[in-house]
Amino acid sequence: MIVEVARIDVKPDAIDAFVAAAAAGKKIFSEAEGCLSMEVRQCVEHPASFRMIVLWRTLEDHTVTFRNSEGVKAWRAAIGPYLAAPVEVLNFDRVAVQAGTPLSH
Repeated sequence: MIVEVARIDVKPDAIDAFVAAAAAGKKIFSEAEGCLSMEVRQCVEHPASFRMIVLWRTLEDHTVTFRNSEGVKAWRAAIGPYLAAPVEVLNFDRVAVQAGTPLSH
């Protein structure tokens, strides 16, 4: 499983419009091949900063199938007018964590 994390910076006067577009965009991701889930979180300290977290079955489901789909065009069109900067997208894979290693808090 791949975790996509996108940094989305929104124009301060367009926060509500972006949130509405992102909520409507959830349907796009729910219909995307290989998409397991999608959520958008708003930063508490910087309300115009958001993170979108998408779980993909494989990297190719995101980087090939979705990025070449009509869905990605619809997503970009929906949120594009509200962006303050280009979206930064990173994909993460799980790494092995040694058993018995205490977690520090």
